[in-house]
Amino acid sequence: MHLRSPARRTLAALAAAVLLTGLSQSVGVSSTHFGAVQAQASYETEPPTEWGPSETRTYDVTIVNTSEVGWKAGGARRVRLSVSFGGQSDDPSVGRITDQRFNLPQDVEPGERLTMEVRVTAPSRPANYLLRHQLVFERGAWFDDLDRAEVRVVSGWPIVIVLGAIVAAVLGGTGWYVARSTRRQRP
Repeated sequence: MHLRSPARRTLAALAAAVLLTGLSQSVGVSSTHFGAVQAQASYETEPPTEWGPSETRTYDVTIVNTSEVGWKAGGARRVRLSVSFGGQSDDPSVGRITDQRFNLPQDVEPGERLTMEVRVTAPSRPANYLLRHQLVFERGAWFDDLDRAEVRVVSGWPIVIVLGAIVAAVLGGTGWYVARSTRRQRP
C-alpha cells in the first residue's frame, strides 16, 4: 500500500498500533473504525412497543458474540450495551434522544450468548421512535450490527395503568389483566 497523504499514514499507523497492542483481539472493535478485526453481534429482544412519557420498563436483551474475538466486560477495553430512542438515522451521533448504557455482567467469548435484564426510560415527549440496541467499545467505536424496533411514546399511558389498577381493585381482579385489556381497547 502506497501512502501519500499524512492522513493515510496516520490511519495506517493507528491500525498497526491496534494490531501490535492486541487491542483488536481482546475487544473486537468494528472494522469501520480501526481497520482491524470485524466485531459482530446479533441481538434477540422484544421490547415494549408502547411507552408512557418518561416511563421506565424492564425487559431482557440477549446478545450473541458472532465474531472471532472476545468482548471484555470491564477495564479500559470494555464493551457496553447502548439502548437509545431516536430518529431514522443509525449513526450514533445523529438524532438520538436518549442513550442509556449497560455494563456487560461478564466477558463474552466468541460464540457465547449473554442475556441481560435492562431497565430503560423512555423520552418525555410523546412521538414515534426507533429503539436501538447496539454494542459500543467505550473508547469510541460502535459495533456495526444493531437491533431496531419501532416504538411509540403516548401521552395518557400512565393514566390507563392507574385506572386499570383501580378498576381491578374494585372488581377484585388483577391489575395486570385489566391494564392489558384496557390497553388493547385503545385506538
